[in-house]
Amino acid sequence: MAIWEDLQRLSEEIDEEATRPVSKSEPERRGEKIVMSRKDGPIPKEEREIATEAFVKDSFKAVLKLHEEVVAAKEKTLEVLQEENALLKEALIEIQELYRQEREALKRLEIQLEKKEEELTLVKRKYRLMWEKAIENYDKEGSEK
Repeated sequence: MAIWEDLQRLSEEIDEEATRPVSKSEPERRGEKIVMSRKDGPIPKEEREIATEAFVKDSFKAVLKLHEEVVAAKEKTLEVLQEENALLKEALIEIQELYRQEREALKRLEIQLEKKEEELTLVKRKYRLMWEKAIENYDKEGSEK
């Protein structure tokens, strides 16, 4: 409703401007149109109505064209955002898969490390027992001589 009221108000303003006399020496710019004075006097109502109708039609055409451009730009933006969203979703899934694989690898490495630590402990114990046995044998050989 507000747009229609604005258009009616603009139409009334155009009618008022058309009935107002314009100086003959210099044309006055009003919006994009030049209002020239006429030798016959004010512009007749039929011409004003034609000019007003043409102005309104041109205005509607311009508004509709701008609206179509905005809608097209919006659709293009939505397409780009959807493509970007799909790419980000794929990237997130891949990162999650890599993270899962790294966690599994870390668990395997931790298990291997525990096994190697147990093995090292056993080797140390074996080495210690071996040297204790060697020292005992040396002491026994030394005491026998």
